[in-house]
Amino acid sequence: MSQKPSKPPFYLIDTSHSFYRPLSTRVIIVAVVCFWAVIEVINEQGFFMIIAIALAAYCANALLISYRPPVVEDPAVANVDEDDEEDGEEAPIGHDATEAAENKDADDRKD
Repeated sequence: MSQKPSKPPFYLIDTSHSFYRPLSTRVIIVAVVCFWAVIEVINEQGFFMIIAIALAAYCANALLISYRPPVVEDPAVANVDEDDEEDGEEAPIGHDATEAAENKDADDRKD
């Protein structure tokens, strides 16, 4: 019996998106959901009150308490050609890896 590959967990809020990076955005979202919960408590709407309070608690936990900013990779590091790593040289920043390889081949032909 083979095992199925595990799926990533389901989250209501994808905190790895760049939209949630600023603290002010996260605080505003939590404040709006808490305000909605207060309105439901004042109006004594039991069903929506439970939903709003649960959502406010989830947002506060996901966006403020356990939030970890996403890791951003440096695009200049991702542009290094494998051949250049063997020689100890790095590809020029802003150039395509194939262009750097073509320049290296042209230099090799001159020698």
